[in-house]
Amino acid sequence: MHHSSWPSDLEQQPIFDIYIGDFITHNKKTKMLFISSEKSKQEMMNNHFKTLYNGTKKSYPNGSMMLFIPFTEGTRHDLNYHQKILFNHNQFSGEEAAFIIGGLRDLQTTITLRNSKIFSLCTFLKGIPATQGMSRHFLFQHVQPSSSGMVKMAIYQKVDHDMVI
Repeated sequence: MHHSSWPSDLEQQPIFDIYIGDFITHNKKTKMLFISSEKSKQEMMNNHFKTLYNGTKKSYPNGSMMLFIPFTEGTRHDLNYHQKILFNHNQFSGEEAAFIIGGLRDLQTTITLRNSKIFSLCTFLKGIPATQGMSRHFLFQHVQPSSSGMVKMAIYQKVDHDMVI
């Protein structure tokens, strides 16, 4: 909601619901995050989310990688199209594993690099480049505190386990 494409006028701001549901194809299904908004503002919401992500890196919230596929009422796709989306979703997000890091400060703590650039600890960790041969450009996809707040979880692609270790 803090992105520049979000309407500043309170009257124009949509009300939307976020829910997790099954995305189904011929013989497979996966859990996906769905966003629904009021009918009169669906086109505006689609355009807003397209400015954030649509399968190419644009301006992901919190650095999280997402795949955006617009579905609105009246949009009809056959199961073959669903199968392509599911394939792309699995290729895009892959299977993840988590790594626990203890002893870190709050992820919003700012750090200053030698070149005087200032980043939050979270942004710094998510910006660590991947090793050659890894499936993603960065070592970690998400870095977040555990429910206790004492340790941090860094999420990466399972296929990259040996390289992360």
